[in-house]
Amino acid sequence: MSLCAIQRIPTTVRKSLELELHEEPVENVSPINEKKLDATAKAEQNGPILVDLEKQKAEVQPQTIGKECQLASGSINNVVAIAKIIEVNDESNSQLIHGVPLGEGNKRVLIVRSLVDEAKLPFPIKDEIVTVRDAIGTYVAWPENMIIFSTECEKELPAKSKGLKKRKRTEENDDDDEEDLDMTSLPPTIPPSLKAVCSWAKETLRNGNTIVCNFDEKIFGHASKTFVSKHDINNFVTMKEVSGSCICIYMSYLYGVLKKSKMVDMVGFMDTTDIGSIGCGNPIVRSRAIADRLKRAKRGQILLLPYNSGCLWMLTVINAEEDLVYFMDPLKRRLVTGEWKDIVDNGIKIHNAQVKRQGRKATTWKNCAGIPEQKTDKDCGYFIRYMKEIVEDKNLDFFSKWERRGKAAYTQQDIDVVRNEWAKFVVKTYM
Repeated sequence: MSLCAIQRIPTTVRKSLELELHEEPVENVSPINEKKLDATAKAEQNGPILVDLEKQKAEVQPQTIGKECQLASGSINNVVAIAKIIEVNDESNSQLIHGVPLGEGNKRVLIVRSLVDEAKLPFPIKDEIVTVRDAIGTYVAWPENMIIFSTECEKELPAKSKGLKKRKRTEENDDDDEEDLDMTSLPPTIPPSLKAVCSWAKETLRNGNTIVCNFDEKIFGHASKTFVSKHDINNFVTMKEVSGSCICIYMSYLYGVLKKSKMVDMVGFMDTTDIGSIGCGNPIVRSRAIADRLKRAKRGQILLLPYNSGCLWMLTVINAEEDLVYFMDPLKRRLVTGEWKDIVDNGIKIHNAQVKRQGRKATTWKNCAGIPEQKTDKDCGYFIRYMKEIVEDKNLDFFSKWERRGKAAYTQQDIDVVRNEWAKFVVKTYM
């Protein structure tokens, strides 16, 4: 933990922490400096934007990283979105964005506001995110010569933004209020580690700053990274919707648990960004991602796949050796049908073809109807506790425990165990 980071944690909270984690950090992290969108700026001018392209090119330097910018399409005067430049500490010609090379002359940007909803992205994401409106909150590639930096950026907005500004302002201020949590409003029973993480995020992740978490290839079968914002952290602390980034962090913690119990060859994980229903490609792309992960798995190893259908986190467990799939839906507690089932089945078929397994029977799906049931529509992410119980069972006998429907339920204390483990891991690894 850096001296600077330590100084930002309240002394009383810092002294109350007793970290009980595995000895080796699983991830490396480096800060990304971003700038928060100024929700109070007024659109005072609606005239054409004049840009010196030579000067513009010279300005795309490290000092612009995290600064708000405007994105143009077709013509430099046709501004379609407000965004931020994102730095990932790699050479631009080696960077990947959504699995595709960033490309020379392009910058990675985070779109924070749409000005022309139907404007097409210069580089659509796998035929699923194709317009500026689709890409709000998403990292995309944008041609450097169509990125506008200006000290008057907030003032020189197109005419449409004037109508949107008033409507958007309340929403953005609401987000800011949500991110700046009042520590005194947290429940008295909240674990000290969660308070520490919340305090650290409040002081360190100001003005839109985020951190990038690098995951070793041993965790998900390939090296990967994810971005974590103050919003992600505060949602986790306050029992709101859980992001895929937070779930990936918890899986990296569980990987450490597996290392300590010498079970890494028995249980593996899959990155949520490879299989999610939004921004992860069409069904064939996601099936191939599953096949690739199975190819990198150890013989006899089961894989845990947290999957978000767009509104619900579910857990799928694949045993490719036995052509078995175990499914856990915390809300409905019944087998999935439709697209996700087809994606998994096709992924296993592709894998069997790749390893030349002949005469394999159709994959059998088994519903874990006895899993503890989710009580509200926001708690599904916290049911990553299913993964904890699987990882901690050296016999991997989870199906016998959860085969038959019952009245099992997690208490808030059960959920807080997971949240405490997650927070302690964040404290040790990132703070």
